[in-house]
Order: sequence, then structure tokens, then C-alpha cells
Amino acid sequence: MDIEGMAAFIKELRKAKNMTQGQLAEQLNITDKAVSKWERGQGYPDITILSKLAETLGVTVNELLNGRRDNDTALAGQPPQPELLEQQGQQSKPGEPGEPGNPGTHPAELGAPGEPGNPGTHPGDPVDPATSVASSTSVASSTSANPVQIAVQKTLQYAEKVTIQKTRSLQKTLAFITAASFLIAIITCFIVDLAITHTLTWSLYPLASCVYAWLIVMPFLFLKRRRIALSLAACCIFVIPFLLCIEQISHTGPWLLSFGAPIALASIVYAWVIYLLFRVLKRHLWYAIAITVALTIPMNLAVNYVLFRALGEPLFGVLDALSTVVIAAATIILFVIGFFRKRQPES
Repeated sequence: MDIEGMAAFIKELRKAKNMTQGQLAEQLNITDKAVSKWERGQGYPDITILSKLAETLGVTVNELLNGRRDNDTALAGQPPQPELLEQQGQQSKPGEPGEPGNPGTHPAELGAPGEPGNPGTHPGDPVDPATSVASSTSVASSTSANPVQIAVQKTLQYAEKVTIQKTRSLQKTLAFITAASFLIAIITCFIVDLAITHTLTWSLYPLASCVYAWLIVMPFLFLKRRRIALSLAACCIFVIPFLLCIEQISHTGPWLLSFGAPIALASIVYAWVIYLLFRVLKRHLWYAIAITVALTIPMNLAVNYVLFRALGEPLFGVLDALSTVVIAAATIILFVIGFFRKRQPES
């Protein structure tokens, strides 16, 4: 497979459809940097998206892999052959019997074998080797093109199915490893706690934490779509029950309503804003990262305000001022990087 030909072909088809690299990348759920690498010959499209890429560009997978259209290559480098054209014209448009150079079509009107201008048609008559080779080559090409293309399509579909199967198998393996790790951690904590205190005291903390973490990780490992959103939703739903368990285990007083729940609510809002931010700015990741870093400043102020109202902690101290300056500087740097990367022309 010619990587340079394929790269030029992808770029040509994309421009023929008046699409930018970003628009093509959005339809394939990838980044525009990946499309840029394809068109510069610095990488291949993943086998799992070849079918969708070919469909988007309006070609077959076989044409995409070859880097050219099949109808362009079928006639390339083949000069016209007057003898074949003349013979095809005589066969498709028979004239009146007896006309020069145009024998009749009935057996009685055919001339004797060997007469000038009238080649024999009987089994013993001579056959032109060039005509025989040309016709056999044409038949072979017409019968072999479709099976080859079908074989390529089936191979790619099989590879795509194998890749999906491997991904699902990997997800199941990760789910089993995660569940086993949580279970081992809980059992270990129970054993150590019983051995030291002869009862369950501090081991209840890792128990509640492992259960809460498992409820968050489970949608990401088992579901196929919107895994991040559902995992985030599970985090929001179970955070208050988790904090309530910690409050009951710790026996330190009713702190959940005073500052636990308000901080959890602020964290939930912050997490959802970041999630939506990356979905909206998925083609401008540097801007999304910069805004995420900048949002830590109001988040920090919100937490300080809750602690100030509940515990009398300082609202804004020296460390808060220093961290705000560092975060602001990091935000500016990230925005500058994103600005200059966005201005880079498409290849």
C-alpha cells in the first residue's frame, strides 16, 4: 500500500467535498491532528474507521487503500486498439449479406474458410491469437475485480469485529481486576482491624470508600455509550449517602449539613462544567484545559467561603493569594499555546 498515494487521495477527496480537516475529524469522532497526519503521510487511519472514512469520502475501502479510484486505473495506460474496435463494430452491427468485408450472419451466407476478408468460423478455422488474449484478459479482469474487493471488505469487517471484541474483553478484564482489588482491600482491612482492635472500627472507612468508588467505576467499565456522563452522574447521586456514612462512622458531630453537603454540591457543579466544557471545545483542547485551570479559582473561593461560615476559617489568606497568581499565570500560558496552535495552517 502506497502511503503517499493514500495521503494525497484522502486530501483530494476531502477538498472535493469542501470539508476542512476539523469537519472530517468531527464526523469520524477523532481529532483534526489525526487527519492532518494522514494527509501528510505520517500515519494510517485506524482499521476500525476505514469503512466510515471511505463512506464519508464517497469511495470504497479498496479505492481508499489503493489511493485512487478503480475507474481511473482501469483505463490508465491502455491505448485504443483499432482492430478490436473494428471487430466489435462488425459483430454488433451486421450489414447486408454480400457486402465487402461484412459477411452475412447466416451459416449459408458465410464464405468458405480462407477466402479474403472472410475468416472462417468453423472449428478448423484459424483464430487470431491477439484477439483471443485480449478477450480472455478482459473477462478475467471483470470477474476478478469484484471478488477481490469483496474479500477486502470482508477482511476489514472481520478485523473491525475482532477489534470490538478485544475491547469488550479488555473491559471485562478490567472490571474483574477492579472488583477483585476492592474486595481484597476490604478483606485485608477487616482482618487487620479485627487483629488489632478485636472489632470493626477504622476498617469501615475503606469499606464505604471502596463501595462508593465501585459505584462510580461500574458504568464506565460495563456500558458502551455515555460512560463518562453516567459515571459522573453516579458520583453525584451517591456522594451524599457516602458522606452520611462517613459522618455516622466518625462520630464527630453533624458536619454534613454545615459544610460537607455545600462543598460536595460545589464540586458536582465544577465537575459537570468541566465535562460540558470538554464536549463543546473538543477541537480546542488547550482552551478547554486553560478554562478548567481558571475555574479552580472560583472553586477555591467557594470552598473557603463555606469553611469560613461553618468553622470560622480565613476567607482569603496568603497561600490563597499565591495559588491564585500561579493559576492565573498557568491559564494565560495555556491560552497562548492554544492560540498559536490554532493559527497553524492546515497541511
